[in-house]
Amino acid sequence: MKKIIFGLQTMVMGGVEKELISILRHLDTKEWDITLVLMYIIDQTVVDMIPDYVKVINLNIDKEYYCSDTITACRLRLKKGKIREALTLITKKTLRIGQTGSNVNIKEIPTIDDHFDTAVCFHMHSPLMVRYIAEKISACKKIAWIHNDFSTSGYRPDKIINYLSKYDDIIGVSSQITEEFRELCPQLSSKTKIVYNALDRDEIEAKSEEAIDSDFMKILKNRLFLLTVGRMEEQKGYDTALKTALLLKSKGLSFLWAFIGDGSKMSEIQNQIAECGLENEIFILGRKDNPYPFMKQCDIYVQPSRHEGYCLTVIEAKLLEKVIVCTDFTGVREQINDGKNGIIVSRDNPEVLADAIICINDDKVKQVLFRSVLNSEKNSYTGFNNIISNL
Repeated sequence: MKKIIFGLQTMVMGGVEKELISILRHLDTKEWDITLVLMYIIDQTVVDMIPDYVKVINLNIDKEYYCSDTITACRLRLKKGKIREALTLITKKTLRIGQTGSNVNIKEIPTIDDHFDTAVCFHMHSPLMVRYIAEKISACKKIAWIHNDFSTSGYRPDKIINYLSKYDDIIGVSSQITEEFRELCPQLSSKTKIVYNALDRDEIEAKSEEAIDSDFMKILKNRLFLLTVGRMEEQKGYDTALKTALLLKSKGLSFLWAFIGDGSKMSEIQNQIAECGLENEIFILGRKDNPYPFMKQCDIYVQPSRHEGYCLTVIEAKLLEKVIVCTDFTGVREQINDGKNGIIVSRDNPEVLADAIICINDDKVKQVLFRSVLNSEKNSYTGFNNIISNL
């Protein structure tokens, strides 16, 4: 039996975590002995979604001490009298050597006393986990997975090249982010490959048949139903969605726009909805373990993100044959053929997003054509076999 360990900084209800949980569920337990290591736990309900046969190791580190910005990290070390460590962090920050998470002293983080056939850092955008698996995990093969872009997010993998060089494979979930990585780290080009995210078609279609709360359907009435699913963070562009909603309201469109997700910006977005007088048009439904009934019922699925890797919610909306309007984030042109099976508009531009929503809502013929194309594409979706074969 092969032994594999996956590493993530933590688990939240996001696309990366959903994809990992799906992979874990598709691994054959007769072939794989599976371990997942987390730096810390902030959402036990998401951890509880991990299959029981997976051994979960929580390193239980101090999140602020190891994963905060340089100023906070230095302040915490000075409080503990670790002046040399604080000076080292400041010096490396000044000289632009590495990133805070990769520069901290990790001697006090526990080592896992085991040897694995494969070790996977499942999210390269966590420099601490990249380093931890590179230095403190014993494995025959090491893989780093790229789930987000570099140009928009500002993350620089070349700053941790000394740790990434210890990996055997670098996997990107879209050709665009893979090419971005190759440009930033050309010396690792031969190690890179593209492995698209996968989804469980049968599960999504079955879950989409569940009933939606009748009270919500009463509120919806005969209005246009817009939907956005994703964590409420800066990268997801909810602020653009709010400005777009204001424009739609000013143009007299009768609509209800539901936001599904939680995150650090949730309270701020709720306040902005009230300040803009959009309480009747925008409903925050919070986190939903099963968002698919809402996705199946919506008229238009809207993804206003600033940056992604290979957006899972867009794949899910395509599977359910929804009309999709999204911004031009990384990887989207590998998912949407603009004007053929969806609409792509420029990022951070509420005016063009609003115009696209109004135009596609008015064009019933194009909606039918989009759905026809999406239906014909169903059998081309990537399965989990391709992912598992690369482990």
